[in-house]
Amino acid sequence: MSHTSQNITKEDLVASNAELKAQVEYLAKQVAQLTKMKLKMTETPEESEDEQEEEAHAEIPSSSIRKDNQEKSSASFKVEIPTFDGNDDPDDFIK
Repeated sequence: MSHTSQNITKEDLVASNAELKAQVEYLAKQVAQLTKMKLKMTETPEESEDEQEEEAHAEIPSSSIRKDNQEKSSASFKVEIPTFDGNDDPDDFIK
């Protein structure tokens, strides 16, 4: 390799390094700005409990809500599940 190709490589590395430093500074500023916004949002307890509950339910998938509702409604009765003794005759399980 010639001395000139090594200089170009070094120059490319220096330019790349400077570009990466600029990106890091930009991202650090964005993180700081978003952190401040998040703190402001959490410091303002102006929402009522109902609004907070609605937001919480909006974030939970409907399958989780459905599961919660099933757990509440299924608490009113109990079902005995027979143990499996190696016999696969369904008539033994139906009473």
